[in-house]
Amino acid sequence: LTPAVPPFKSWNEKEDQAQGLVCNILDEVGRRTGLTFSYLRPDDEASARARFFGQGTDFWAPLGVPADDLPGYADGICLASLPQVFLTRHGTQPASLATARFGVSSWDSRWQSDYRNAGISNLVSFALLRDTIAALLDDRIDAVSATLPQAIMTCHNENVFRRIEFSRPDTRLPHVQRIMLVPAADVDAPLVSIIDKCVSTITSSEISAFTYHAMTESLS
Repeated sequence: LTPAVPPFKSWNEKEDQAQGLVCNILDEVGRRTGLTFSYLRPDDEASARARFFGQGTDFWAPLGVPADDLPGYADGICLASLPQVFLTRHGTQPASLATARFGVSSWDSRWQSDYRNAGISNLVSFALLRDTIAALLDDRIDAVSATLPQAIMTCHNENVFRRIEFSRPDTRLPHVQRIMLVPAADVDAPLVSIIDKCVSTITSSEISAFTYHAMTESLS
């Protein structure tokens, strides 16, 4: 579960168990297939990579760290595609997205490439969404994009809902972000296929319910 990125993946210290959207989806896969998934506590990125490449982990959902170098990342299992929204300060909208100062995730090079391909070049990198939102409210950037669940949860935690506007401008940027599950090199292809096929049977309404449950867990 490295790194912890609520509401997608985190560890409930009180209950001493994993929680989040990734776990909710994989637990449903387990109910449908009979597979059992065990979750490792969040750790630092170096340790997580060592486990992944050293055959100490069968799968990794690497949301929150650079993942382009992971073998099989692009062809991994897509657990969910979540809507992206733009966040701006209340009462303001950038005159031009091409000249706007855009806050982006420092770990997601694919997403940064999407910005540049859409003609947005003035990018400012931040490690955490809460830091990006703080910069937005301090007028250090003009806009930021995030998945809807994470944006709602972060704005709630930082108590800034009244100062933020959510929108979905018509741009060439993708409207969704994919939550990927990457198999380690030694995982049997038939097992990956079973999980992938099962995930494809989970409906969008079920994903919405799992997402709501994950947000509720993270906010409690």
